[in-house]
Amino acid sequence: MIEVKNVYLSYIKEYFALYNINLEVKDGERLGLVGDSESGKTTLIRAICGLEKIDKGEIYLNKINLKKINFSKDLDLVYISSKPVFFENRTVYYNLSYVLKIRKVSESVINKKINNALKLLNIEDLKERKIKTLTPEEKTLVELARAGLREANVYLVDDIFVANESLNDVIVNFFNILISPQACAVFALNLNEENLIEKLKITRIIKLENGSIVD
Repeated sequence: MIEVKNVYLSYIKEYFALYNINLEVKDGERLGLVGDSESGKTTLIRAICGLEKIDKGEIYLNKINLKKINFSKDLDLVYISSKPVFFENRTVYYNLSYVLKIRKVSESVINKKINNALKLLNIEDLKERKIKTLTPEEKTLVELARAGLREANVYLVDDIFVANESLNDVIVNFFNILISPQACAVFALNLNEENLIEKLKITRIIKLENGSIVD
């Protein structure tokens, strides 16, 4: 569950990137954040996962104040960025295994989870490729594979869809398999991507404009 209460965030004086944001995403709900590139979608998602410091207001995840959350104990959150960060000089397998090794997962389980994630996205051939050799679309799929290595309570998906409709179908199918009925999810979508709302099984839409929620 996500609760955002009276949140304000500004990068420069007298200009709010987020202005009095109030929203709630219940367990089992999928929320679509729709707006243009300057609407505040990315800022809001980054604020919810603690990557942006808010000026005023409160954010709660599973009824725990974001300021007090221990992400290793209190809940599992997956943040999928439009600009994923990897070890560029390492292989896809290394990048995926790293996520599980820091959680003390056994090597046999790591292999199984990685192989399953790569197979689901049909990118098994990328397993031994270095990240720096991949296209942006391939990096997106690897990031999805990384997200699929563990089950989460909260999914925050920031504007990762592309102009390639067939690739978007692969991404949508992956999310519909990955996200459990009990989890809550937020998808940031551009104005021209409203065709994905039904495919992603989004239950509610909120439109953002200039950092504010609009009717």
